[in-house]
Amino acid sequence: MPSRTKASQASFLPILISAGIIFITVWYLAVCVLHYLSQRPLWLDENMVFESVKTFAPGEFFTRKLAYDQIFSKLYLFVIQRIAEPFSLSLLSVRFMSFFAMLTAFVVWMRIARQELTGRTAMLTYVLSWAGSSLLVYYSAELKPYSMDVLASGLFMIFIINADRLQKEKRPLYLLGMTLLPLLGLFSYPAFLFFIFLFYHLLATKTKDGFWLQCFLSFGIAAVIALGFVYAFDIRVARANTSTQGFSDHIISLASIGEFFKTWWEGTMDLFSRFFAERPRIFKRLSVPFGMLAFGYMFYAFIKNFTKDGFRFQSFRTVALLLYAELFVLGVLQKYPFAVPRTVLFFCPIVLLLIVDALMSLRKVNKISAYLLQGAYVVFLSVIAFGIAREAWSGHLGFSPVIW
Repeated sequence: MPSRTKASQASFLPILISAGIIFITVWYLAVCVLHYLSQRPLWLDENMVFESVKTFAPGEFFTRKLAYDQIFSKLYLFVIQRIAEPFSLSLLSVRFMSFFAMLTAFVVWMRIARQELTGRTAMLTYVLSWAGSSLLVYYSAELKPYSMDVLASGLFMIFIINADRLQKEKRPLYLLGMTLLPLLGLFSYPAFLFFIFLFYHLLATKTKDGFWLQCFLSFGIAAVIALGFVYAFDIRVARANTSTQGFSDHIISLASIGEFFKTWWEGTMDLFSRFFAERPRIFKRLSVPFGMLAFGYMFYAFIKNFTKDGFRFQSFRTVALLLYAELFVLGVLQKYPFAVPRTVLFFCPIVLLLIVDALMSLRKVNKISAYLLQGAYVVFLSVIAFGIAREAWSGHLGFSPVIW
């Protein structure tokens, strides 16, 4: 009789976890919808962007600087204006692309998680990580490009994970990916960081047939178009290096050895732990151990998987370290803010994957400690998710909300 009870409990648990995944998925989507429909008034940075949307003739996006020094893809802003004008530039219309991009990104990253993570518990924890990230909710309804960055990184990642299979079994889709993915750079500047993975895959799978050459040329032409367009209409027209404007305290300093290590470590901890909640500050402090876990696991996962995968980038476990290295180099060169949470939001879903995968891997070392740490992470996320939902319900959800 006891064995039957244990068996029924064991069979019921997967159903309960699956129900939890569905519930949290609906929860996250509902909170995003609620936040979007609240029509929170435009704040300072949004108003600066909106000024260009409101006053520019369509062609002016490509011939003059934006009304204010905002970093925003000209083509993306042009599309936003074309969508919003028939609706009299209402709040819902100017924020629609941000809303659409984040919800689409959520679907893409959930698909990635199903491929990359093992077990329902890991999937449940990952979905809850999205619901417990104030930035992944807030930027679903702000007139800024950060949700598009999250979508672009997800599209690149899902292609990278499936590239070998597509190249062998679905060649038209592989060619389409190599042609269209570089064009995401027209809408999302962080997309350029992923070009190296497509180029590397082409080199690693080089063959003498015409299909490989077709893919290589398609990728090269698309990459040149994206880079040329951004330079001609975004960088050249601006006539100023605004890549780190307003973010001078978020670069890696070379003033001295001490300053280098200080700014590097502070930036790294921000990069891995500031996607959840920051007010009250206790939440920011509580997120640091999970961020440190992700940071350490990033190196372990790369060493473990890169050689095993034949020196290929086929998973977030290997992609993460190279992306981090790119951000590090750009931070040292002062070309891109190293760890401003919103400008590196595209990296957030990867950090969340690293945390969840690290927690699952710890079970092989010490099950009790792993379960306790995962339980603490789930409680941490649940409290934040509830606080975010409450702020969204009140219509006051900001980029740095007071959760409690």
